Amino acid sequence: MTDTKFCTKCEEIKKITDFYAGHTRCKLCVCLDKRNYRKSNLDKVRQQEKQSRGKYKKTKKECNRRWYLKNREKTLQRSKNRYIQNSRKIYTTRRNMLDDLKINGCSICGYNKCNRALSFHHVIPKEKNFHLISRNMSLSNEKIIDEFHKCILLCANCHREIEELTQKMCEYEKQNR
Repeated sequence: MTDTKFCTKCEEIKKITDFYAGHTRCKLCVCLDKRNYRKSNLDKVRQQEKQSRGKYKKTKKECNRRWYLKNREKTLQRSKNRYIQNSRKIYTTRRNMLDDLKINGCSICGYNKCNRALSFHHVIPKEKNFHLISRNMSLSNEKIIDEFHKCILLCANCHREIEELTQKMCEYEKQNR
């Protein structure tokens, strides 16, 4: 059995895998012929494509709808699984991004032993759009970074002390009005 075949177009002997089944021209020659035909008859080809799209559009839509109804549960479960996987990926990447921002430690005392003991404190609370915590990790990176620029990084002790001071200041202002 021969592993080669003669192409009638380019007149070369090529491997049998370079031919489509039942063709006397090699795949390269067939492809070039199709490309040349399309270039020389572009209007005709576009008209035929337009007609075939319109002809099969309704039947394809109906077929897709029937398939969906038949496989609805499987499709919904697949979508749900993808959503869960993607949301986990997003959560972990954003969480890692926040952990990377915490690398320098507390702005006051320099504590940096445990990332979970560090939190972001909004310097101007009125400008705060959301808390920089894991619940808000579904927001875009840009929004998270914009919010980060409004904050300073504090350890749990320093954060509580500052919060208590700001709360006492607010109470003092209310009393002296």
